[in-house]
Amino acid sequence: MSSRANLAEHDFENDVAYRALDYTGLDLTGRTAESMEIDQCTFTDTRLAAVTMVKSMFTESTFDNCDLANINARATSLIDSTLTDSRLTGSKWAECVFRSTTFTECRIDLTSFRFATFKATVFRDCNLREADFQNADLRRIRFESCDLQGAQFANAQLDGTKFTNCNLLGIGGVTSLRGAVVDSDDLGSLAYSLASALGIRISS
Repeated sequence: MSSRANLAEHDFENDVAYRALDYTGLDLTGRTAESMEIDQCTFTDTRLAAVTMVKSMFTESTFDNCDLANINARATSLIDSTLTDSRLTGSKWAECVFRSTTFTECRIDLTSFRFATFKATVFRDCNLREADFQNADLRRIRFESCDLQGAQFANAQLDGTKFTNCNLLGIGGVTSLRGAVVDSDDLGSLAYSLASALGIRISS
């Protein structure tokens, strides 16, 4: 059973470790933390906008209706965690690790996942417009009913990655999709990007 978190005792700081805490309705905006460990904690209606995190880890944690916009995370991990109905617009997750993590109905537009590693991860019903997955390892993860218009996949690894009922209009780095599995209904939105990458002109 989780204990109620309070900022006097459970604020985000360097080298702290928190377990089984309930962060509800708290404002952690702009915090900076290095080597922080969060285990089995729940975040509900919590503001984490513009938090800076380095070499930190979230394990078996849940985020529901949270504001994570403009987070700047590096070498940070989310393991066995879920994010639902949360906003991550403009956040940066360079060299981060996501394992057995599920994003559902989240706003993740303009977010950078450069050089991130994803394992057994699912994006479901998410807005990922202009998200940047450059050089990310996305092998065998799933995108389900996501808006990926304008997303960037240059030099990403996508072998076995599944796209189902997704908007793939105008994605970049389309040649990196070699080995991906794309739903037949999604091919229409992908066609123009493929044609452009292959130097094919489409006449009207």
